[in-house]
Parts: sequence; structure tokens; C-alpha cells
Amino acid sequence: MQWNDIVGHEQIISNLRTMLETDHLPHALLFFGMEGIGKALTAKMLAMALLCNAKNRPCGECPSCQAFIKGTHPDFFLLEPDGKTVKMIKIEQLRQMQADISLAPYLSDKRVVIIDGADKINETAANALLKTLEEPVGNIYFILTANNKEKVLATILSRCVNIYFSLLDNEAVMNILQKKEIAAGAASKLADLSGGSIRQALTLYENNGLENRDMAFKFLKDVFIYSDENIWQITDVLLKFKREQLNEWIFYLQMFWRDMIILYNKDNIKLYNSDMNDELIEQKYIWNLQQIFMAVEYSQIAEQRLMSNADMRLIIEEFILKLRNLK
Repeated sequence: MQWNDIVGHEQIISNLRTMLETDHLPHALLFFGMEGIGKALTAKMLAMALLCNAKNRPCGECPSCQAFIKGTHPDFFLLEPDGKTVKMIKIEQLRQMQADISLAPYLSDKRVVIIDGADKINETAANALLKTLEEPVGNIYFILTANNKEKVLATILSRCVNIYFSLLDNEAVMNILQKKEIAAGAASKLADLSGGSIRQALTLYENNGLENRDMAFKFLKDVFIYSDENIWQITDVLLKFKREQLNEWIFYLQMFWRDMIILYNKDNIKLYNSDMNDELIEQKYIWNLQQIFMAVEYSQIAEQRLMSNADMRLIIEEFILKLRNLK
């Protein structure tokens, strides 16, 4: 692991390294921004550098760095949300961390705690963390990450230096994907659909997201001419999807409709599906604005019902029937 393994966020990395080298790094940092853009990777790189005693930190070779890479460093502590259904950082995790950091450093001259998901701490645990931040014991650094800063306790925010991580640009996402041996054409499409998040791009790739998008667009083109038999057939196909994949399919439909609204209004906003500009222009002449707005409303209702225990076949069939009847 080296600093240049982090793609993007050059100014943040430069500032962190300068503070590290001049011994001016705050003892509590909060990295916030969209999921999957490099916050956790930067936090781990900084933790590894803090624990390293070499001149150019992290060196990657000293006993401290080797222990960090192997996940066995005795002076490094990582807290992540836990749970079978709703994943949260709980008070038991905070208490264990407090007990661990009360001991003297073993391998390095300091200790480092990463809390990856500071926006997913329950209230009791958040209050315990606040006390630890206010009264740190010994030479210790806290690095918090959050996707949603608004969900972090205000008093915790005030105890940390807040650093915003912006979205990755398409070129950065493409470079990372191609390093993972994803073909250039697929990498370009995935970058367009990623919203600036490498995690989103990789999730799309691993879940056959491009194929799912193609299926959603074919549905959008054909739904006005569907027979009852066609509706039953597409419903049978969609019922094989996991709920997450089905929600993704609905999301693609929503993004197609969003792009068509942009084309109608001639807004100077980049299309989500910019690689399908010509196909979307064709659809603009088939779908009018009223139909699009109604379709979006129907899709939102379907999304909400999918979160319940309602029968999936009924949800899907009703959704498709409503769309067909818009014609």
C-alpha cells in the first residue's frame, strides 16, 4: 500500500501528508462524502503512515507496516457497522475499543482508531464515542468516515476536522476499472453510470448491471405494445431477480425517464445514460412528458411496495399494467 494507490483526491492527500510530515495532524478527523470514492482507503493509508516510524511513511517494509498489511497490528483498531439486518456500530463495540486503547502502544509509539461508518452509530454508542474524543488517553488518533454527514452527531462533528471527499471523475473511475482488467468499452459505460463512485461501478459490473440496463431499455421501448401474455412473460423473468436487482432495474427505468425529461427541456445537464443519447431522443417522441411523470410516480410506488412483504408478482404486474395503460 502506497499513497499513489489512491486515485483522485490529490489535494486532500497532499494536505494530509504535509500535516503528517510536520507533525500537525489533528487527533480526530472525519472524512465524509459519497460511498465508494476512497474515504476508507485514505483512512487506512493514513493509519498505516501514522504507525510507521520510517522517514517516508508508510514504508511498507518495517514490522509495523507488515503487521498493518497482514491485519495484525496491535495498535490499530477498526470499527465497522455490524448486525444481521440493520448494520450499526453498537455500544459493545465502543466499550471494547475503549478498553483496548487504554493499554500502552505495543509496536508503535501511538495508536490509531478508524471508525468506518460514523453515520451508523446508535445514540448510546455515539455518546460514548463523544466522551472518548473529548478525553483521549495517550497518543491516539481517530479517523472517522461517513457517507452522510448529516447523520453524524453534531457534537462529534465539532470535535473533528471535517474533510469532504468529492466524487471521482469518469476518467479516474475508468482508470481504476481498467487496472482491474475490465475492458475499455465496458469501463467507459460503467464510469458513466457510476455517479462518481468506484464501488457503484464495481457493483454494477459484478451484478451484470449493463445487461440489466439493456433489459430495462428494451422494456421501456416495448411496454406500450405489450400483450397480456408479454406482461406475464416479463413478470416471470423479473421474479427470478433478487429484490436488490429488481430495484436496480427500476432505477435504470427512472434514469431513462430522467434523461428524456432533460432532452425535452433542452437542459445543459449531462445525461446519466450519455452513451445512449440517440436512442433516448427516439424515445422522446414516443413518450410525452405527462406519461414520463406518471411513469416515475408509478415506479416510486413500486419501489416502496418492494420494501414491504407484499407479493412480488402482484407488484410487478400492476406496475407494468399501469405503464402500458399510459399509452
